[in-house]
Amino acid sequence: GSADIIPSFVAGKTKDPFSMEQKPSAASAQSANPAEIDFFQLCITLWEQRLLIFVITGLITLCGVVFTYLSPDRFKAEDKLYWSYDVGLPELPEDLTSFKGSSIGIEDYAFGLVQRHLSSEKTAFAALEDPKIEAIVNSSYPLSSSIAKRKILLNSVKVMPPNNKKNRPYVLVSLLWDDAVDCAQLIEGWIQAAMKLAKSELV
Repeated sequence: GSADIIPSFVAGKTKDPFSMEQKPSAASAQSANPAEIDFFQLCITLWEQRLLIFVITGLITLCGVVFTYLSPDRFKAEDKLYWSYDVGLPELPEDLTSFKGSSIGIEDYAFGLVQRHLSSEKTAFAALEDPKIEAIVNSSYPLSSSIAKRKILLNSVKVMPPNNKKNRPYVLVSLLWDDAVDCAQLIEGWIQAAMKLAKSELV
């Protein structure tokens, strides 16, 4: 009998001579990788979209200019506190050189109290008890709660301690507000409130 002849490509022994198998070229492999960036094509795309880029940049610049002119002015008041004649704490006995057995001198301790209260929320609470200070804050933030007003006032104050290396032998207190006259009154009331709290702990 005659034997059946099975084509070799059907049996899988050899490759199909009619198949068109192609190896991926280097260019197609490079384009298939999303991590690769074609800078030449990027430059062409940016150049084609130059009008849109100019419009967006112009709008952002215009918004910045409008915001600058429409935003309220901020005024800054500063005050320097030197120990003894600026702080104005109650006079203490001359023979009292330390506080409750501490090695810290009473004058240093008192001045440290003032410095600590200059940055405390208790001072904001005490300052807002002054009718003048309360009226200023209420006029600027009429819809804010009492807690929010204390936070706003506290965040408006910046205190820099003495620093001999920077030739600053004083405490620098600064305050930012939207009105020059109110700014000066606020920083004065803030310092007085801090000294009042310090005195209450010493007396």
